[in-house]
Amino acid sequence: MAGEQLRKTIELLSTYDLRETTEELRQWRPRRRSPCEQITGLKLFNGYICNCDVETCDFVTTRLESMRDHLPRHGRTASQHREDSPLWKQCHLQTYLTAKSRIDYFTVKATESGQDQDANNTTGPSQPVLYTGAPPSAAEETLFDRLKNDVQEAARDVEDNGAVVEDCGRGRADREPWLVHTGFPTHLRGLTNTEIWSSFKLPKHRDTLFQSKRDKDNANRCENDNDEAGEEDEEDDDLRRILAAADALFRSAYTLVSDRSPNRKVTQQRAQILSDFAWGAGKKGKDTAFRRFKNPSSLAEYFRTMKQLLMYYYRVVYCDDGHFSRPQEISRLGVADEEKRSYGDETEAVTMPQDVIIPTDEQQQAMEEMFSALREEDDERRRRPKQAQQDTTEQWDEDGGLKQQGDVETCDSYLNSRLACAIRRFYIGLIFHEVGSEPFRSPVLSFCAMLSRATLKDKSYYERQRRKKSENKGESRDQGKSRRNVMTEEGHGDIVTRREERFGGWVKPGSYTSNLSKLVWGAQLMIFESTCFYKRHQTEEIPDTLEKICRKFMHQRQETAFGHILQWRLYLGTVAQGAISSDQARWSLDGQEIDFRGTKLHMKHVPQLVVSEYGRARTLLHDKLLFGARDIPLVKACMLHDDLDAEDYGGSWITDERNAEYLRGTHDALLRQIEQRADLRRAFVRDDGDDTGGKALCRQAMAVYECEVQEFLKSMVTLLHVPPAPPLRAPELLSITCVNGGGRRRSMLIWEKMLMVHLRYHKSQEQTGKETDNIRFVPSYIADLLVTFLAVVQPLRQTFLRQIHPGALLSPYLWSTLNGDVWRDDLVSKYLSQACMRAQVPEFKVSWWRQAAASITKQKFTPKERANFNMEDVEAPEMIDEEELLVDLAVASNHAFKTFNQMYAGSTTLVMNTPLHRAYRASQSWRTLFQIDQQLSAEEAAMGGGKRRRLAGQSDEADMLQLCKRTKLRTRPLGSH
Repeated sequence: MAGEQLRKTIELLSTYDLRETTEELRQWRPRRRSPCEQITGLKLFNGYICNCDVETCDFVTTRLESMRDHLPRHGRTASQHREDSPLWKQCHLQTYLTAKSRIDYFTVKATESGQDQDANNTTGPSQPVLYTGAPPSAAEETLFDRLKNDVQEAARDVEDNGAVVEDCGRGRADREPWLVHTGFPTHLRGLTNTEIWSSFKLPKHRDTLFQSKRDKDNANRCENDNDEAGEEDEEDDDLRRILAAADALFRSAYTLVSDRSPNRKVTQQRAQILSDFAWGAGKKGKDTAFRRFKNPSSLAEYFRTMKQLLMYYYRVVYCDDGHFSRPQEISRLGVADEEKRSYGDETEAVTMPQDVIIPTDEQQQAMEEMFSALREEDDERRRRPKQAQQDTTEQWDEDGGLKQQGDVETCDSYLNSRLACAIRRFYIGLIFHEVGSEPFRSPVLSFCAMLSRATLKDKSYYERQRRKKSENKGESRDQGKSRRNVMTEEGHGDIVTRREERFGGWVKPGSYTSNLSKLVWGAQLMIFESTCFYKRHQTEEIPDTLEKICRKFMHQRQETAFGHILQWRLYLGTVAQGAISSDQARWSLDGQEIDFRGTKLHMKHVPQLVVSEYGRARTLLHDKLLFGARDIPLVKACMLHDDLDAEDYGGSWITDERNAEYLRGTHDALLRQIEQRADLRRAFVRDDGDDTGGKALCRQAMAVYECEVQEFLKSMVTLLHVPPAPPLRAPELLSITCVNGGGRRRSMLIWEKMLMVHLRYHKSQEQTGKETDNIRFVPSYIADLLVTFLAVVQPLRQTFLRQIHPGALLSPYLWSTLNGDVWRDDLVSKYLSQACMRAQVPEFKVSWWRQAAASITKQKFTPKERANFNMEDVEAPEMIDEEELLVDLAVASNHAFKTFNQMYAGSTTLVMNTPLHRAYRASQSWRTLFQIDQQLSAEEAAMGGGKRRRLAGQSDEADMLQLCKRTKLRTRPLGSH
């Protein structure tokens, strides 16, 4: 629209009387009980309108779940909904505004075109009817029409049955022994997957601790928000405040067991008491102490599970409706004859979880006490209106301690508050629940049954995930198909729940044990915190109190809630050891393409990815980080020496005296480039800003340079993850260090003229404390880029850092920012996916590549070659002869074999030499399979064998100034504290 048409349109719109506020718009909204005509141009939604009180209530929503949550306001439940007396009715909705918190639906009439479309909506294209002989009679046509409709109805029934949990007794082949042992199918029989998952779903997080309900009500006026981000906003605000207080209690309890906390009260003796579930029967020299350290991500997941338990108790046990809709009966059709005789009739009544759970008086009183404490806090805030307006959001220190801002209670007073005491009593009441032979009387064990259902993740699931991700990035983002309510193209049709939200399956035994471990660890934490709280004035009685509690309620032979959990975990651990993963990789007939979880990767894609990222990293290093300088030589790893036993602080191959002549001038090479070149001085040097007329480095230019460094490191993630084999886990990869520090040797070493990565960290180290060798060899071309970066670029970064933070030193970790923050684990998968997109190969992440690499190893290598990839297998055939010889030498030296092998200089034969040789052979086999060295050599030759030449007329000053214009806001993270 332009010209005269635009002018007239603006003049017409200026004559309209616009509504001032959203409340005024609602006053002029059409009555919802009287549907109006549809407005052309507005999207049409299928929804529901409340039918409980037609005089005073006109609640509408597009989500059936929201309608069910609304019914308790009228004293009704969703199970009371009947066709003859419906509690809600379907309707068509439209709204003028679609922004969050501004949606205000009004009802409209259904058009005939929409009805016709619904009636004609079939699962496939219509087929022409061809008759041979006489056409069917009217009665016969009626019969076939009914049969065709029944075919469509059968397809819908299959989907409906797939959304409901079935018993495991349908047939002998369908029975899972571990499900029969736990009784989960019987407890969940007849429940829908969506109701199971929503029973413990947490509301949207907000900083609501010590915040008045009135302030939160003012911020949440709209109940009919259709935006996915606002779906959880309809939960009661009191629950958010209780969950925030529970999280604060958990984190405060963690300070009592964290090794980094100054308030630590746990000892090795107390830790063993907490974890001695069999009281000496299970300990045979193994460390069974309570695991006190948890990574921040694991800690958040453990606390999340404990909060989900609280939500489950509130919705299913505390609320009168019990959350779950009650079906009339369960069909027994299709059961074997002998099973019918045991079951009786073909149909039977459904027993819901709320009918089985029998809470204790202590649990119910604690839950009521939580809400009473909230009302008491609200009354106190109304008496202190000024203090109620202050910001009281909580913060946590690095050790997990609670810190408060503003004029609010301190940490100690909070832990003694009425709300915290009620939450503490609630969890202790759950732990002290004795259930006898009926385990699901306990809310905890019923919650465990709910956790056994998970979303189906078959091949079609991963395909849908990728399709949804591509739609969000492309043109389909505006169509709203990724929302919970999926509409047809014209806006009509039924409200359909996403397939992955309806269909579920049983969690694998090995994965399910992690849920049980989370609950056990949370119970141990709460037992220790409660004991320390109630015995804070008699600390000498803490061990005896812990022993009494654990023997009675945390013992494998006790018929308590956690006694059953401990037995289940032992049984499922045994089952998981013999289980075979259902996710299997499949190879094409020519053996060149692997298909795993819906992603197909050809063998040629691996070198294609490596070459793509190598070219990017090389360009970034030479053209950006080295300023395109021709007089800075490329450092070669094959020319370096290194002392693998050096432990001096800050030491590495850079400080080795044998490399002094070869590395001469590299420590200040880039600083001299800035000093000698006028274009770089104009980009990096600025006036100091004072009256002395001094000069200083430009923080904006330093921030731009650091951004280029981070881009280089992003490419190095792929180059150090894919070519070496087997691939490391993300935490292991990010733990690579460049220099010695903190009493631990560096990870990057030079051995036999090759760059070697030697890590002593392993995932199981957090549980057992046992270190494991992870040794990888880097291809020579990639190693040259990395050692050049460390020798030349890192000194300039050190200079930049000390200009911002005087006296600061660079982090020893390779993948870290300038201020010392190590990358998060999830960034490895993110940057690996971005590298796949740049290389135009199928996108995959760390977990997928590790699984695929294991399949490639089994498919492409002989058993003798595969032995080199298993670094933990010390009983490989080639090792037997050498071990026998060492035993003879140990006997001759009058020392025990362990002392001779691990404490003397000869230990390198088995402890270090063998892993090095096997890792080298594994690296050679892997690189030969994909021809990594040949591909990189061809790429290097294609790029001229040296530094890439710059385009004519292009200068470093122009690059740097142009980047400064685009990244003016990036100086803040660099200088932030």
